[in-house]
Amino acid sequence: MQRNDTTSLIYEDDHLDLEGLDGKKRKAKKAAKKNKRKAKKAKRKKRRRKIWGFLKRFNPALSAIRNGLYAAAKIDMKKMSSRLRYGYLSPQEAQKLGVDLNKLGKIKKTLTKLERTVEKLGGKKKNLKKAILKGRGNKDRKVPLNGVVPYLSEFDSYENEVNGLGEVATATVIAAATPIILATLNMMKKSGVDTEEEMYDSSQTDYDPDEEELPEE
Repeated sequence: MQRNDTTSLIYEDDHLDLEGLDGKKRKAKKAAKKNKRKAKKAKRKKRRRKIWGFLKRFNPALSAIRNGLYAAAKIDMKKMSSRLRYGYLSPQEAQKLGVDLNKLGKIKKTLTKLERTVEKLGGKKKNLKKAILKGRGNKDRKVPLNGVVPYLSEFDSYENEVNGLGEVATATVIAAATPIILATLNMMKKSGVDTEEEMYDSSQTDYDPDEEELPEE
């Protein structure tokens, strides 16, 4: 009798162990399937984003706005680039120049918003950077050309056209991007940076560029 009870207990223990192993295997399989579904979903999302980016990049209307922005940045329209360029400085670099760090933070936020807008329009922020740092607003090279290297891009092919345009033709190109340009200038003005000289002024404003969005068209 005692032997039967012992055998029964051993059997029950083994049975419980097997059930535990089966349960772990089922959970592992379920987790693997879930991860596989997530990976497929991420891949599809990435593919859709790439296609959408391609469509935006070659959309004539969006291309006109981007080119208008690049042209405005290159010629330093309304001294826009001579202020935005400081956004590419690190706090340490800005301090060496005597730039007010509070103003620097606000310019960086404004620049980030402009970069995001360019990307939403199908452009690349490195093209905007190149237009700002290699244009009239940074001709004194006060802000170094960090990360700006020669490469073939949308801006490179358009840059030659902008250089050869007259004032009237340039104004026509820029017109498409006017709402974004004006909104950017307004954000800098509210930040207390209406002129380049004010980058060196320590007077404070309560305005935060994060509170506003730039128009996309």
